[in-house]
Amino acid sequence: TTTTTTTTSTLGDLLITFPGVSGRYTLTFEGGIDGQMFVSPPTGVSVVNAAGGMLVGARFSLSGSRDGGDELLDVLRPNGLSASYNADLQQLDVVGTASVENYIDMISSVVYRNNALPPTAGVRSIGILVADDSNIDFIDLDINVVFDTTTTTAAATTTTPFDLSISFPNAPYTAIFVSGVDGSMFVAPRDAATILGAPNNEIDGLRVTIINAQDGADELLDASAAGFNVAYTDSIFLLEVFNTAAVSEYLNIIRSVLYFNTAENPTAGVRTIRFEVFVGSSVGTTDTFLVVEGPTTTTTTTTT
Repeated sequence: TTTTTTTTSTLGDLLITFPGVSGRYTLTFEGGIDGQMFVSPPTGVSVVNAAGGMLVGARFSLSGSRDGGDELLDVLRPNGLSASYNADLQQLDVVGTASVENYIDMISSVVYRNNALPPTAGVRSIGILVADDSNIDFIDLDINVVFDTTTTTAAATTTTPFDLSISFPNAPYTAIFVSGVDGSMFVAPRDAATILGAPNNEIDGLRVTIINAQDGADELLDASAAGFNVAYTDSIFLLEVFNTAAVSEYLNIIRSVLYFNTAENPTAGVRTIRFEVFVGSSVGTTDTFLVVEGPTTTTTTTTT
């Protein structure tokens, strides 16, 4: 018999749970493979007994970290709420009065990242606290961080990660997307990126992510990559391109990556576009920026 234990506050009846999860929820983050990982389970989150069906804030706290600033929490869909991250405390706060449904969708978009290569193996804990006008409740989960090297010979000789890197000239590169004018926008400069450290001058794949999308599924990425395996996951704004190929071929794909925003009234602001190239478990990462501006209008005055 498995017993599910949920720790709750004594301030009221507000309750957050992971439906369908028995015991303490634990997920595994594999360094060098997983760029980011949702911290809530696929079965979702339940919040009940909120006063008036509204919440006023949530806090996500990372404890037991071993890789300093390389470990962090982020929210992909703040849904109009105010989000701030304290790197010293490794604490993400999201505040604002909104419906429980709005908060549940926001919670389901919170991700854990670890940019250390190799990361320090071990279990981290994440606490999720929610609050309404007078009550709080919280639930904890664990993330098991691992890093696997690959066996290259029958004698079990292991490889160490390559010193793989990607960079753009005149970084940081910034593109401007004008709503109502630009149907799409290239997110990388026309000048070739520099990819160093790839053995045999080949890489295995490319990941491009909108880190802080603000218009949901209306924001997306695409690329010209004929002959490659291409996948886009709209829930995490992630474009993936796979197939081992020459660096020069991937440079052409990187240049072709396009940003789209089909929202009628796109949210103005800066998006971070993260590029990751990888060979096995080794990853090279760099960011560009895209400024979304509101539609411009022209007023014509006719003098008679």
